[in-house]
Amino acid sequence: MGQVNGSRTIRLRERIKSVRIQATATQFQNNTPSTITLKAIPYNFTAVSYAWYKGTGTTVVGTNQNFIVANTQVTTVETYRVVVKNNQNQEYEDVISISKVVDGPQGRPGQLPIQREWVAGDAYRNNDEVVDYIYHRATDSWWKLKSGYNNVTAQINPTNEFIRLNSMEQLAVNLLIVENANIAGFVFKDQQMVSQSPTPANPNLVLDGVNGQLKAMKGQIGEFNINEGLEYNKQGFRIVGLQAKAYQKFFRFDRDGLKLINDDWYNGMFCSENESGFMQCNIGNNHNVRYEIETGGVDYYMKIFGTGKYRNETYKAALWIQAVAHAVDAILIERGGMTIKNGDLNIKNGVLRVNGRIIS
Repeated sequence: MGQVNGSRTIRLRERIKSVRIQATATQFQNNTPSTITLKAIPYNFTAVSYAWYKGTGTTVVGTNQNFIVANTQVTTVETYRVVVKNNQNQEYEDVISISKVVDGPQGRPGQLPIQREWVAGDAYRNNDEVVDYIYHRATDSWWKLKSGYNNVTAQINPTNEFIRLNSMEQLAVNLLIVENANIAGFVFKDQQMVSQSPTPANPNLVLDGVNGQLKAMKGQIGEFNINEGLEYNKQGFRIVGLQAKAYQKFFRFDRDGLKLINDDWYNGMFCSENESGFMQCNIGNNHNVRYEIETGGVDYYMKIFGTGKYRNETYKAALWIQAVAHAVDAILIERGGMTIKNGDLNIKNGVLRVNGRIIS
């Protein structure tokens, strides 16, 4: 067997330096709380000075790591900016907004859209409280009263007081997303929504609505976990022979490749090699079979391991690859070789070719 030689290059990357503002709250509800404390957290550098600014002002209003905002200092919304310097006189800054909600009088309801069918003699409305959208069945079209008309009695067909709609109007509310607004710990910056204070317990999360990207350190989607790779790990119990048998189905993708484990229980015939080296097959209901497949190892591309063989009407192996036709390669090894330890190479219903020649 030949030896595989290779080299590995290690590159050290500088950790990104930044500062984030942590807040005990981001909104005053009437007179609660009385104060909100802001704290500047430097990441990957040592701070030597802090400077706090209010709004767009250029006057320093605080020089400590913590800054206290009083309830009386915010009327509706106010922004606070911190500039932090390191020992190389480099500056890092972050901005946060603090809002205030005050209970006011009950507002009047908006205009309520009502869908109706055109009936001659009915009165239709378009006022501050109600607007009627009327379906004219004879012409298969939708209508409503023009602006300035209200309580108009309908004729058999629409008259000049009505306007035809090319399509059913959509009611929408225009929202203004303010830069640096804070929503439940997320901050809008550069058309992205970023978690306010990433920590090991709260990893950095970025939602990019422009480029359609999601960046997260870890998370869970259904039964899949994302934590330095994509992982699926399902465990449970299977009833075999009136007994509960533990099983596991696991696979993981990460920078080291793929790792697949299937550990289950079967009824039927189970064959394994005994201490004397002979195959011994037993029929029963408590046969445990474990298969493992790994890729990306130091001295192999793919490693397959199985604790036994299960035989009945079908044959279950650690790896089963089927080509589209007999003449098409199911496995192609372009470089490198194949090592089989303590095993055999069995070719069933096929031939062994070496350099195009058939070896009997």
